[in-house]
Order: sequence, then structure tokens, then C-alpha cells
Amino acid sequence: MIPETYAHWQRVQRWFKLANDPAAASGAAARQGAQGPVSG
Repeated sequence: MIPETYAHWQRVQRWFKLANDPAAASGAAARQGAQGPVSG
């Protein structure tokens, strides 16, 4: 599997997990905001 695709899939899985866990999603959103936009 292409590394970029694998990293993207990990982000997708994490997004779905957070979608089912609003409390965790709010914390993750704050962390991602600090990191800046993710390309791709």
C-alpha cells in the first residue's frame, strides 16, 4: 500500500471514530487546528 494512502486511511478511520465520540472530536478538533490544515 502506498504510504500516503495508508496515512490518509488512518485519518479517515480516526474521523469516523470521532464522529461517534463527540467529546473526543471536540478535543481532536482543537489539536488539529493547532497543527494547521492537512493537505490531501
